[in-house]
Amino acid sequence: MRHRRSAVWASGTGGFGITAEPLIDLWALRILALPGVLTHAKQQGIFEPEDEFLNRVGIPVTGDPNTKDPKSEPLQATLKRILKVKERKLPTFPEPLATNLAHLGEEIGLTEIERTLLGFYVILNSTPWLDTVTDQLGQSLSNPLVAHALSAILHFPKEAFSQALSRKSMLTTAGLLRFDRSGFGSLRSRVDLGSGVVGALITHKESGNDLLSEFFQMSQPSNLTVEDYSHIAEDIALLRPLLANTSQTRTSGVNILLYGSPGTGKTELARLLAAEAGLPLYEVSSTDEDGDARSGEKRLGVFKLSQQVLKRRLPCVLLFDEIEDAFPSQFSFSAFWSQPKPVGQQKAWTNQLLESNPVPAIWISNQVEQIDEAFLRRFTYILHLETPSRKARRRLIKNKVQALAVSERWIDRLADESHVKPAHIETAVRAASLMQVSPGQAAEAAIARTLSHLSEVCGNPLPPHLVSNDPITYRLDYVNPSFDLESVLQGLRATPSGRLCLYGPPGTGKTAFGKYLAEQLDKPLMVRRASDLLNMYLGQTEKLTAQMFREAEQDNAVLLLDEADSFLRERSNAVRSWEVTQVNEFLTGMEHFEGIFIASTNLLRDLDQAVFRRFDFKIEFRCLTRTQRYALCNQILRDQAQAELDASHPEARRLDALDQLTPGDFTAALRRLRLVKRLNASTFLDALAEECVHKPRGQHRTIGFIN
Repeated sequence: MRHRRSAVWASGTGGFGITAEPLIDLWALRILALPGVLTHAKQQGIFEPEDEFLNRVGIPVTGDPNTKDPKSEPLQATLKRILKVKERKLPTFPEPLATNLAHLGEEIGLTEIERTLLGFYVILNSTPWLDTVTDQLGQSLSNPLVAHALSAILHFPKEAFSQALSRKSMLTTAGLLRFDRSGFGSLRSRVDLGSGVVGALITHKESGNDLLSEFFQMSQPSNLTVEDYSHIAEDIALLRPLLANTSQTRTSGVNILLYGSPGTGKTELARLLAAEAGLPLYEVSSTDEDGDARSGEKRLGVFKLSQQVLKRRLPCVLLFDEIEDAFPSQFSFSAFWSQPKPVGQQKAWTNQLLESNPVPAIWISNQVEQIDEAFLRRFTYILHLETPSRKARRRLIKNKVQALAVSERWIDRLADESHVKPAHIETAVRAASLMQVSPGQAAEAAIARTLSHLSEVCGNPLPPHLVSNDPITYRLDYVNPSFDLESVLQGLRATPSGRLCLYGPPGTGKTAFGKYLAEQLDKPLMVRRASDLLNMYLGQTEKLTAQMFREAEQDNAVLLLDEADSFLRERSNAVRSWEVTQVNEFLTGMEHFEGIFIASTNLLRDLDQAVFRRFDFKIEFRCLTRTQRYALCNQILRDQAQAELDASHPEARRLDALDQLTPGDFTAALRRLRLVKRLNASTFLDALAEECVHKPRGQHRTIGFIN
């Protein structure tokens, strides 16, 4: 629950109103009573003509009524007399600060002096007048002078303040404040408060939990089960006891890093792991008291405070999500404080954070390339969360769409699309529900359309057959390969391991054959394109390539690399070293892959020869023969209740001349004419001719089947 800060801003008392005046006046009087401070204050002109402070504490202003220049000796004597009276009845912290300090002190075990010091700095950071008075102590206070000044103002031994500001104090350990030990400065500038601390402590809270909700909250339960993560079952079996035992034995410095592309279920997995270990899970807050987003650096500080609070609630787990900006590649952050620390200190501070956290923590990131290796090696367990297996994807999809009555076949087709993330499916299903579409095919179309747009913007467009039914059923009769595909199919059915290179002009049915082959063998199809593998970060393409082969083997899937020429180019033409290493990694994965691998390409000449030699089959897909053109054309005309073509038909000579037609041309022409509802033999041949207009004529490299 969020609370608005008080709208009362009394002059000189910050956001606390009149209830803060006695305490602020007492501190100001103690400062002004120190040797030389009053004289310096007069020289700085901090006593205005109608000075509210002097009037409030009962000090008469003498001298010229226009300048109100107080007489030094009388004012000094009066100040000491009034201070002596006020010391007899010491004021307390104003509300809600007093109650909030008590709540916080109970939660993390703050001593009286630590609560007093924290409360002082909260008021000092909120009260311009008090800040002006403390400036009279000087702008270059050394460490001993800071402790001396605080002792004079708050009436605790200066040794106590040295301890309260030390690195081992609870205030520092919890990240509530940081004492700058590196140099000199004013009383306020030497101590920085953590992000959100002031706002949380000066806002009314109902309870200690309400106060701490500014920094962390109880996590939501997971919507998934262990079965949904069957592809990482071994990791879950290890992480479950790791979390449970760590929390029970109160072992420090245990951190789990989950990383992977967005939408793979990392946050849900963290929630599931905590539940499986029987532990409550808390999440570091990503927003401040005003609802504004905290930077990753400030959340590191909030993480530190949350650790100190939650160690008193063990056993439990703390979740830190979206850590990318908390571990930037170039250190430039202030890490929860207003003044940046030198790079060495930043790194040491973060290392210590990872080594000493009392509550086991789960950290989540979409990528880890930007995280320093010194940090990575301090994580207890690092898990790359990849796209779930096809079996897990199918179960997840079926669970999400069960109320929409979609077909099992449609679920199978969607499960084949490995780049569709669980989060994408959840988003699309929710959208379809809000659209109130009818169950069945209407729901399928709505979900597929939503997924198509979402996948496209993420760089992985869905294949057309998921969004709309292909108007032409794939048949081997309507492709013109250089080798008998039926015999290839039978061979792979008997021994499901092989490497096929399918090449030829666009639209000849290469990619569609991969889908057909997977359906005939009752295997999932994993389609990858060059855009899925190529990555701007050095070494990431190689990782994605290895991951591709690993996932295909895990799912027992037919692996199809579409547009292989744009990825597996001839290494002798390489300009950069990484172009060679990418092909090398691919060769390694290809040699060790024992499943069915298909590479399709329109530009065979660009393929690296070492890759090319490793294919068991090199099959050219050519344009349709005259007989195939007539057969396919007449099938479409029959399906549309139109007259068929034969050699005597007036349009037959036109079809004879279109010798570069492919099955893809027929599909495109049919879709277009369906939209305008003008399909007959003449208009269909017009559309086919248009498909051929821009096709280049020329010789194609013929390979055929090579043993």
